[in-house]
Amino acid sequence: MKKKVMIILLAMFAGMSMMAIEPTNVSVRAASDYEDDSYDDCDTCVKKFDFNISGIYFGWGGASINDQYSGMLGATQEVGILIAAGVEYNFGNKNRLTFGVGYQAKWYNLKSDYSFVGDDNGNLDIVDFPLEFKKTSSMLAVHTFQFPLLYSKGINKNFELWAGPIMNWNFYASYKRDYKVDKTHINESTNGIHQRKISFDVVAGMNFKAIGLYFRYSPQSVLKDGTGPKIDNRWSLGIIAGF
Repeated sequence: MKKKVMIILLAMFAGMSMMAIEPTNVSVRAASDYEDDSYDDCDTCVKKFDFNISGIYFGWGGASINDQYSGMLGATQEVGILIAAGVEYNFGNKNRLTFGVGYQAKWYNLKSDYSFVGDDNGNLDIVDFPLEFKKTSSMLAVHTFQFPLLYSKGINKNFELWAGPIMNWNFYASYKRDYKVDKTHINESTNGIHQRKISFDVVAGMNFKAIGLYFRYSPQSVLKDGTGPKIDNRWSLGIIAGF
């Protein structure tokens, strides 16, 4: 039995040796044969369909507010991931279409003298903080699942432009009040307000390698009509990484 195994192993080894020395035709394509001398962009190297996770970003911006509350609204901040899970379609010549789902948290800050307040029905108003309150701040926070559809165009191997619409599901919102009375620091948070559940943005940006800049705009108000201050024409600028 051992002899048979040895014979079989020797035969396999001999066959592999013959294959190793047998000449093989190999076709080698130079990088210069590909468009823009970029091997990474060749059609055989880029999948038509692929999964995509990208776009951690931080942004700052502003918005308009109706005349009744003029001068009360401060800056906005946002943080999120543009595409936490997505699929992309590459259709040649550095063109890409990406659809996915992401997450964003955004804060609408009031200037330090003013505060959001709500009634029993969840309707909001803006009022002055009492004079005896110190170190005051108030903000409206909105948490969103976002669904971007983005077109990207590679200019070269390192530089890319991209833009597209975003549908937002604003699934949670609250307002916060932070102040100090005498020596007591108080932080209040209240939810159950009437944020606009579905809204739409447009976004555009540019990337150099894995770092980029973006601009985002939404004409729609944060709150439903008749439930609070009309905060609309929202815009932001920010830094995006890993897109």
